[in-house]
Amino acid sequence: AETFEAAEEAAQLIRADYEEEKPSASFDSPGTKTIPAAGKSPLFKEDVKAGDFDAAYAAAAVRIDARYSTPTQHHNPIELFSTTAFWQGDQLIVHEPSQNVTGWKAELARELKIDPANVRIVSPFIGGAFGSKGPMTPRTAIVAVAAKRLGRPVRCVTSRMQAFGTQTYRAETRHRIRIGAGEDGRITAFAHEGWEVTSRPDPYVVGGTSATGRMYDYGSVLTHVSLVQADRNTPGYMRSPPETPYVYALENAMDEMAVALGMDPVEFRRINEPKAEPIGKKPFSSRSLIQCYEQAANAFGWAKRDPKVGAMRDGDWLIGMGCATAIYPTAVAPCAARVRLTSDGD
Repeated sequence: AETFEAAEEAAQLIRADYEEEKPSASFDSPGTKTIPAAGKSPLFKEDVKAGDFDAAYAAAAVRIDARYSTPTQHHNPIELFSTTAFWQGDQLIVHEPSQNVTGWKAELARELKIDPANVRIVSPFIGGAFGSKGPMTPRTAIVAVAAKRLGRPVRCVTSRMQAFGTQTYRAETRHRIRIGAGEDGRITAFAHEGWEVTSRPDPYVVGGTSATGRMYDYGSVLTHVSLVQADRNTPGYMRSPPETPYVYALENAMDEMAVALGMDPVEFRRINEPKAEPIGKKPFSSRSLIQCYEQAANAFGWAKRDPKVGAMRDGDWLIGMGCATAIYPTAVAPCAARVRLTSDGD
């Protein structure tokens, strides 16, 4: 097609016959396969644990055992997803918004079995992404192959509807959290089990227990993440941080535990503030969470809060106050710099 409109009209004229099969598209669908997530991604190598959770949980004076779930969430940047590719001899030039041009260059060269030096990714503007333009999708290589076979530039723009099935997304998750604590509110046992939906060919994993297992001073920690492989396109990064579903579950559980203890939720978090990283016991370079809570509590008048549900009103309006912590792992790579100072100051 010479124009986008002609291509769109031609696509609508195509008639296809399909052989129907029952898909396994969600957690409870028959035919899915559940596998351990640890080791399936360089970013999630193991299920973190510390101490004897089973013994500590059994001995705890106050316990909760709660389950949470989060739905599928899709990126919808205003700019539609698009790829334009053309060849100049052996060199491939691709114009596509990307948050990872270096990674795409290597991945595209691997898929097409060409020298990475002959691949150029052009991305002057991202055009809205929130993680959706981090991983490369199959569209990029397909457009590049089409351009090679036709001997001319090829441009592909996905419609808004098509983006739901061709781009990455935040997959649905399920969580089971168990917390045990003494009557003084100090946590002695914490367990977080998570389940994530992923595609069959690509075991994408968030593995947010690496973050939740380090949030508070738990005493003992037990975590496990499972992937449920289904007939779905591959999930991917999504802002806010990927760990959001796991932290959502944790903070709900912390609030429920505070209610079970009859304790103020801010105070409950304060007394379980760790002095060192809970798993490896490494010192924090900085941690100002309690100072943040103190300033927020003063700013919002937390001391005047009535903890009874539905007790705070302003005329016809119910007024609610709540609190929650967030955490994001910082991936820091080693680096080195060489500085040369000459006698003339250069």
